[in-house]
Amino acid sequence: MSEDDLIAGIPQEDPAVRDALATAEEWIGAEIQGVAVGETAQGEPCVVVYAPDPESPAVRELPSSLNDIPVRVEAGGPFLAE
Repeated sequence: MSEDDLIAGIPQEDPAVRDALATAEEWIGAEIQGVAVGETAQGEPCVVVYAPDPESPAVRELPSSLNDIPVRVEAGGPFLAE
């Protein structure tokens, strides 16, 4: 996946979210299946991390925020974005 594909849906005026998502993409591997931009309960942007086991050691070591953008972990297996 190219960086352009990753950030295509993020508003141009929000560089902190764009940078946070680009950093989170580097986490994708065996224990993290994907990342996306989502919303907090208050409607603010957050980075969503999809992991088969949200309690795995690798997931527990993730930061709670990137560039002051919250990180939320969701249970999820492999998926493809088109």
